[in-house]
Amino acid sequence: MKKIYRKIIPLIKNHLAPFQLYKAHSSLKAVKRLSLKCNIEDLCLVCLADCKGRTIPNKEKCDEAVKWLLEKAVEMNISNEALKPFVQGRDLITLGMKPSKEFKEILDYALNLQIDEELQKDEILERVKKRFKIE
Repeated sequence: MKKIYRKIIPLIKNHLAPFQLYKAHSSLKAVKRLSLKCNIEDLCLVCLADCKGRTIPNKEKCDEAVKWLLEKAVEMNISNEALKPFVQGRDLITLGMKPSKEFKEILDYALNLQIDEELQKDEILERVKKRFKIE
């Protein structure tokens, strides 16, 4: 049952995201971040179900929003799975670090570089080493 809750709750929390991202002409960065919260294909189904079940004007906007989001997600290969972080804990261990609470901060920083600056793994690792003073 917990597995279902872990999947459903993020879908409910984010069910308006497809429309909001579409309306705001959001960047691909926003779509990548959304993929980390929930499955985009499933989210689009929940969004459409919510929209079609309401008596609201301009329901075609829901179709447009979902289509837009799915196209962007498919383009980045994240429609049915979350964005894969380039840098993982094993990479930090390879750099000579011992697993610690700091790993989360470093991995979050690395993921932000991947998304925001579109850096590749080697560039991210160089920035990580510099920022966190890893020799």
